[in-house]
Amino acid sequence: MVALTLAACAGLEPLTSPLPIAAARGLFAGAQVTVEGLVTVSTGTFDDGFALADATGGIYVTRARGSALVVGERVRVAGRVVAPNGQTGLEPSAITRAGAGRTPTPLAVKTGAAGPATEGRLIAVRGQLTGGVIDDQPWGWKFYVDDGSGPLLVFIATPAGIDVRGLRAGLRLRVAGFSGRYEEHTELLPRGPHDISLLAD
Repeated sequence: MVALTLAACAGLEPLTSPLPIAAARGLFAGAQVTVEGLVTVSTGTFDDGFALADATGGIYVTRARGSALVVGERVRVAGRVVAPNGQTGLEPSAITRAGAGRTPTPLAVKTGAAGPATEGRLIAVRGQLTGGVIDDQPWGWKFYVDDGSGPLLVFIATPAGIDVRGLRAGLRLRVAGFSGRYEEHTELLPRGPHDISLLAD
């Protein structure tokens, strides 16, 4: 494991053996690395990229290089570590399907616990919608949910196809999606209508 990490840090050719995603996330920008995991965000959900995760963590891959990848596929990605808009990601040089996978399960967390420790993962929170839905077009919409542990920004990307017209302050929601970051802001990005559900009072 030490040898693999040193090779990545030295900026050598992409590793042929996958590194745990949590270890890859800890490398400097520009480091060459190979990771493998289950797709948690399909290609085209937010943009041309996708996300994948293993048992140690998750990461966003900035583009799919023409691959139509769907949630649950097992994929191996070689590339370099990048940090667009402050979010750790992977700019791929090669993407390989790595066999059968399974449907990933979101990690249940408190709204106030979402942050650096969850970044890149598929998570789910439960809480009350505080305030209203903010129009942030052409990029999407945003609102906050809070379970009492602290507010969490939910960002609805336009390509995700989520109708926000029924969302209003006071509703209790379960929201799942990608735990991301934009500059200094932690945000939760639902992947589609199925990631937002109304909870009974």
